[in-house]
Amino acid sequence: MGKRWYYLGLSLIVIYALSPWDSGEVFYYKGGVPITLIGRWFGVAFFALVGIYAIRGRPKSNNDHRGLYEDHICPKCERVFLKGENPDKHMCPDCKVELEPLEGFYDRHPELKDDEENPEKSENIK
Repeated sequence: MGKRWYYLGLSLIVIYALSPWDSGEVFYYKGGVPITLIGRWFGVAFFALVGIYAIRGRPKSNNDHRGLYEDHICPKCERVFLKGENPDKHMCPDCKVELEPLEGFYDRHPELKDDEENPEKSENIK
């Protein structure tokens, strides 16, 4: 929120300093070259846009093209897809099964969990 106030204040100060509505005042660029009236109006337009951007903020994007927002796993082959990967329509490309969130997956599917208390079962899997 602090940057918004900074940009809003900066834009208002610069617009006031350029003051193209006061043709008697001359605004000088570096080196003593005066800025023309058209250049001052362009400056006002630019800093007015900066002020509007400061008030409204950045537009929110609702695009779903960025991939997954959390880690997922395929319940059939147990392949893990990390956050940001973009499998086709949240489906495993190998199994064509819908992916599930990785968090709590083995609580929902205890039969897939490697049981350390029963080593015979885990040896058969390998």
